[in-house]
Amino acid sequence: MSSLQVGSFSLPTPQDWHIASVIVVGPPDGAGAGPQGQQFQQNIVVVSEPVEDDENAEAYVQKQTAKLKEQKALFASPGQLEKIALGGHPAVLFEHVVLGPGGERVRQMQVVCVHKGRMHALIASHLDGPRFAAQRSNLRTILTGARLP
Repeated sequence: MSSLQVGSFSLPTPQDWHIASVIVVGPPDGAGAGPQGQQFQQNIVVVSEPVEDDENAEAYVQKQTAKLKEQKALFASPGQLEKIALGGHPAVLFEHVVLGPGGERVRQMQVVCVHKGRMHALIASHLDGPRFAAQRSNLRTILTGARLP
């Protein structure tokens, strides 16, 4: 048995298991309730999943965007994909707006990188508008500072 560890949290797992997603939440938003009275807590979700050998970050983003459009969950499509490096590996950074469960507009900044047969997506979310704008630089620093396994 091996173990998966994130910070001080550890979980015993079989040897061939790996972390597929991690959710990190920011401080409660003290700016008051969002649309329809709900509170929103900014967060970062990290997802990792296997992809086909010929898959790249741009193709993965296109597939995911098509799925969001099909589900009518995409409020504003990603603009230009910014090509960046994540730990020395090619990646893309972009923003788009999705509709939350209560109809609220949630802006997401994403970094997507395909490395060693896995897609790694780092997704920072906050309510669209001034709340996200106030955190944009900080979220970009966090996402682009990630290290890949």
